[in-house]
Amino acid sequence: MPDEYHLIIGGDGKLGAHLGKTLRIQRHEFAATTRRKHSGDQSHHIYCDLNDRNTWENLPEASVAYICAGITSVEQCESQPDKTYATNVGQTVRLVEFLAKKACRSVLISTNRVFDGLSEMPKVSTATSPTTEYGRQKVEVEKRVLTLSGGSVVRLGKVLFPDDELISGWLTSLSAGHEIKAVTDMYQSPVSADLAVSALLTIGLAQEGGLYQLSATSDMSMLDIAGYVARSTDSNTSLIKAISRIDLAGLERTGLHPDHLFPRHTALDSSELSSVFGIMPPTVAESLQTLDGLKAMSGK
Repeated sequence: MPDEYHLIIGGDGKLGAHLGKTLRIQRHEFAATTRRKHSGDQSHHIYCDLNDRNTWENLPEASVAYICAGITSVEQCESQPDKTYATNVGQTVRLVEFLAKKACRSVLISTNRVFDGLSEMPKVSTATSPTTEYGRQKVEVEKRVLTLSGGSVVRLGKVLFPDDELISGWLTSLSAGHEIKAVTDMYQSPVSADLAVSALLTIGLAQEGGLYQLSATSDMSMLDIAGYVARSTDSNTSLIKAISRIDLAGLERTGLHPDHLFPRHTALDSSELSSVFGIMPPTVAESLQTLDGLKAMSGK
């Protein structure tokens, strides 16, 4: 089967950039969009603004597009619902419909925020129950993408990049013997950027479309993640100070209940992805081991 042409919408975001790097390494034909008119990577980047339909005419003919663009800040979606809705729903739906008319199927990156986080391991068949504006917007876009020929949606847990800013900061502080703070009642079910990108490409090449989920097999509190980081680097765990999410600055500005902003359950049932494509969800420890500066440990 000949190689398909891939298009990354939002190629200068972290996930889009990692996707582009992987496609380049694997020698796939691709292009990525950027909102910067003078990109440093002219060979692959094309100027395109999600909010400016005229720039869509610059897009090359492609077999599959990965929709990585959009406003992902939960706080911004709460404070500017009309503006973010226009981008995350209105313009995104118009773009995937525009691409579909050119026989280009879309893979939408979605989120565990389409659920309320009250129940463990929701399935792809579980009714959505968003408690944030961002989650509600994603639910609407998901529905539209899934009606299109070959349209796919991939709900992801937290995506960990090798140089994760928070954990890199922890490593720097711990190595210098300085205290770090970690939240006891904030949870993550992370997957590595490499695994997330591998899943996206596998689904994008499948052509048939569908709804899939990928996260770690369980949730881990940020306090436990900090403990893993310390033990993995032989750092002193007594340097970790436990704090509550209510101690975090800016919480009141969102207007959200802490349970909505920081759901208790973030892990997703990934069995559909496993059964169809053989992609197995990792443990939290396996995801953490992909980070720069950490080493594998037995157990948690």
